[in-house]
Amino acid sequence: MNEQELKEIINIAWSAVKDIEDKDRRQKTYEIIMNNLIGKAKKPEVVKERSKSPITIIDSIEKLAKKLNIDKEKLEDFIEVDTDDMNILFPIKRNSNREEHLIFSLVYLTIRKLCLEVREIESSKLRELMASRGLGSLVNLSTNLKKFPTLIAHKSGKKGSTNTYYRLTIEGFSKGLWLLKEIIEKGNKVEKIEADFLESTRGFKKRAKRSSALSNEINMIIDEGFFTEFKSVNKLMNELRTRGFFNKRQDIDSYLRKVLLGKRLLREKIDGTWNYVIKK
Repeated sequence: MNEQELKEIINIAWSAVKDIEDKDRRQKTYEIIMNNLIGKAKKPEVVKERSKSPITIIDSIEKLAKKLNIDKEKLEDFIEVDTDDMNILFPIKRNSNREEHLIFSLVYLTIRKLCLEVREIESSKLRELMASRGLGSLVNLSTNLKKFPTLIAHKSGKKGSTNTYYRLTIEGFSKGLWLLKEIIEKGNKVEKIEADFLESTRGFKKRAKRSSALSNEINMIIDEGFFTEFKSVNKLMNELRTRGFFNKRQDIDSYLRKVLLGKRLLREKIDGTWNYVIKK
């Protein structure tokens, strides 16, 4: 309280008691009024903090539908969203437990990221969810997911804690979105989905299998007329990604140059970039 404010309070108090004839009564009344006025002046103004509106179920569904570019009513047939969790309504069945574990984790964590803005989950919670959905043996869950560190990162808890977590990576989020679109938008069953990233990156046989799948897909793209006009490697990469192939650029470029160039394709440098066209 500054000096000017104090003077105003004194004037108000004095004006209120000046007509009281009894001196003692006037003094006591003056003190009471002064105390009340000073107390009010010192009382801090309570500023109510605006609370953030919680994310509602409707908000979550609409947000997810918009991100996937899918009708909300259609989405609700595949995913059930609660205020703090969600449930996958479609079956996840594959020929191997490893692929079931990976697909479920990618899909679930992607939905969780979109709806709740949380990209990680306790390993025990994830295991519990998989068990409730009837997925294959969970004995090797940790081992299986550790084969895909670029998609799902395995994290330890705080020092002294036995809890561990699985965190969705940026690349894993991209794959999760692709899987959701394949399942919900295109109506593909999980067991029918073919994607290069579902194979582990370890082992010569697996690499050979992936390489064979990639070459078959590129040749199919050529047969479909993709290279009737000049196309760059980057454009081919984008086309492959829509089909579930997320190979490195150098692998794709190497296959075009070493296997197809001169046999099925020709190339020409346009604006400093090599472009390929079908050989007629």
